Parts: sequence; structure tokens; C-alpha cells
Amino acid sequence: MPSLQEFSIANKDFHGQLPTDAGALAGPPALSLASNSFTGHVPPGIGRLTAMESLELSNNKLTASDSGAHARTG
Repeated sequence: MPSLQEFSIANKDFHGQLPTDAGALAGPPALSLASNSFTGHVPPGIGRLTAMESLELSNNKLTASDSGAHARTG
């Protein structure tokens, strides 16, 4: 069975905060939430998603969480 490789809701005028449990996603390797109106902190668990290869959050109103959301490279 084919698996979802990319999920994009970019440019869809979504707003509000990202759920705090977003770091528990087992979802696609590529996720784009860019160019919406998301606000608040980036959930700290997002930086620890092992299956995530690409995450696009640009052009929102997000800030790093107090515990630090760090991008992985490699």
C-alpha cells in the first residue's frame, strides 16, 4: 500500500496555535504549514520527529518554545 510522502496545507488561511502534541506525529516525511496565520510557540517535540525530513513553517507568526525547538540537519 502506498504511503503519504508529503502533506501541505500551505496558503490556506489557517490560524490559531499548533497543538502541543504535534511532536507526536507519525505523519509524512514532508509537512508544509507555510504561509498561514499560525501563532504562538512551535511545540518542542517537533524538533525530535525522527521520520520528518522536511518541515516548512515560514510566513506564520510562530516563535520558538521556551525549551527550544531546534532544526535537525543531516
